[in-house]
Amino acid sequence: MGDQALEPEAKPDPLALPTRGGRSLIGWMTPEQGALTLAGRVAEGANEQVLLDRVEAARQTVTAREPGVEQDDLLQDVPPELALFVEQLRAQENAAPFFNEGWQVKLADL
Repeated sequence: MGDQALEPEAKPDPLALPTRGGRSLIGWMTPEQGALTLAGRVAEGANEQVLLDRVEAARQTVTAREPGVEQDDLLQDVPPELALFVEQLRAQENAAPFFNEGWQVKLADL
């Protein structure tokens, strides 16, 4: 076999946060924040021109919208079937400051 050095097996970063797909309203964000969001909040990837272009296209789409979009009743109370999820959120230590400030969980009809 010889004296070949074996490469150490890559280990997962214990501090890395789990990720999942989601949606963000990048058309209402600054170009920098939109690109950072598209890069998964990883600063090193947020300078990619393709991401900045996507944010700019979304911002232009927002700018081109007709004024006067009806926004009455945009926020609604959470239905009873989601109450358990709200309680789980309330139980999270990192959510306590928001609830202590009087924030409420609502559904937004986007």
